[in-house]
Amino acid sequence: MKKKGDILIIEDSPTQMIYLQKELEDAGFFVMTALSGEEAVDLLKKEKIPEIVLLDIVLPGMNGFELCKILKKDNITKNIGVIFLTDQHKSEEKIVEGLRVGGDDYILKPYKMIELIARIDVVLRIKKLQNELIESEKLKAILQLAGAAAHEINNPLNVLLCNLEYVFENIKNKFKPDVVEALTDCYESAQKISEIVKNIREIKRVETVEYTSDVDIIDINKSSK
Repeated sequence: MKKKGDILIIEDSPTQMIYLQKELEDAGFFVMTALSGEEAVDLLKKEKIPEIVLLDIVLPGMNGFELCKILKKDNITKNIGVIFLTDQHKSEEKIVEGLRVGGDDYILKPYKMIELIARIDVVLRIKKLQNELIESEKLKAILQLAGAAAHEINNPLNVLLCNLEYVFENIKNKFKPDVVEALTDCYESAQKISEIVKNIREIKRVETVEYTSDVDIIDINKSSK
């Protein structure tokens, strides 16, 4: 079965947690668990960031609302879909508060698994569409920046190449070989820059390559093919 998504359950009742974990794993999800907000925060620092958090409102220590605020303030976790778990007899007030602090949906206890899974699927679809929109906007901004940069670089670069070619043709037999070699290096380097500018202007998508251990940069050659 193809994995449907990664879920973190934050529920202080071991019985409820085991039940949810089994049902969701049987439905094709990868499930992580935490018994408190503090445990969840520690877990998120060590493990893969989930796509969905099922978050009980009443927890020991920090409550679900407080944890949701922490998740939404952190750039790493702010896009996680949060579905609150709440008791039916306390539903209205808590639902409003949960949505206000950044929750995406809610489910009332006792759970109907078919409804819970449907709500999870909906939040996953919404998050996927949001991510696609964000990536589309990022690509648009990159293409605009690349086009502007290529245009601004290309004009003085063409002047440089023309003048270097003119100088090279007129002095290659009049100066020492090391001078001619230096000018040749300058001309060839300018040609390489011209090729890079051409590739920048032809960027169609974003392909990245690792630059340092925590920074990726655009691979211009791959992105322009």
